[in-house]
Amino acid sequence: MDTPGANAVGNFDWFAITSPDQGTPLPGRLDAADFDSGTEGVTYHDDSAGNSGGAYRPTDVDIEACAEGGYNVGWIGAGEWLQYSVNVAATGSYVVRLRVASPDGGGTLHVSDGTNSLTGPVSVPRTGGWQAWTTISVPLALAAGQQTLVVAFDAPGFNLQYLDVATQ
Repeated sequence: MDTPGANAVGNFDWFAITSPDQGTPLPGRLDAADFDSGTEGVTYHDDSAGNSGGAYRPTDVDIEACAEGGYNVGWIGAGEWLQYSVNVAATGSYVVRLRVASPDGGGTLHVSDGTNSLTGPVSVPRTGGWQAWTTISVPLALAAGQQTLVVAFDAPGFNLQYLDVATQ
């Protein structure tokens, strides 16, 4: 029979049980490389096998070190997407500031709730290089509470560093 405390290595005063992640609070920043954890077809879709940038996460999403610090998603193909769990503070009008880079321009994306586009198509301008960054601001309306935002890539030719969601 085991003696109580025979295998104990210390004491504790209290412990807490916390709920799972409630999503990134918005307004706030969503780093492109910090899409939800999960698998191909569930929390992201990427057309090519492996991480072409070889950085940050072991998924098929192509991530590289960013010249401005942190990471960015690159090697974007049409039809690819990334999912983010968020927790919106209040129902209202917001602006999403997309940090993008494109040597030639012509790429497009949109932000959706997983079903409906919240921004419509957003065109990425020519910035002069894969690490020459600019910010595009687009309005969107969000309901309060926990939800999913999806960044869907409609046409390739750009990198995405982050999305800043702010009140208008």
